[in-house]
Amino acid sequence: MRCCTSLPYKAPYVEDLCSPVAQNFPSSPQIIYDTLTADSVFTNAIGSYEFKGNSTPVPAVTITTPGADLPSIKSVNGIEVIIHDTADFRRIDRFDTSDLIADWTVFVICWNPATGDDMNIVVKRVMEIFSGATSYQTVAVSSGIDANVQTSINIPSDKPILTP
Repeated sequence: MRCCTSLPYKAPYVEDLCSPVAQNFPSSPQIIYDTLTADSVFTNAIGSYEFKGNSTPVPAVTITTPGADLPSIKSVNGIEVIIHDTADFRRIDRFDTSDLIADWTVFVICWNPATGDDMNIVVKRVMEIFSGATSYQTVAVSSGIDANVQTSINIPSDKPILTP
């Protein structure tokens, strides 16, 4: 028996509502990276890295361990996105079981010549793609390093990735 046969009126699109839909979840930093770099709105809004010994700019998005330096960076221009490879965890207790949910931290950093408006475009796009994402701790960066402002985005692993 099909799930929609009990409906009194079968519009052509009703069966589409009853078919199973695969959902993807941000269960690792690599999935977050792959999802973001596949999105043209995101990739067009971020800045670039220039590495020593390489004159070709590279999109300024990376996965890294908190506190680690990127090797051989010559400069960062525009909006940089850093995905931490270490999660924060929270526990959800139910009647007879518990789940550990990973929350991934993504930093968005505004380097010269980008502005806060440029950063807002990137932050909003990330939040459109990852349901349940929140932006917090938007702070000015110390003077003298060419970065202006940064914010953190929390991406929960238990919320589905939305297809914009």
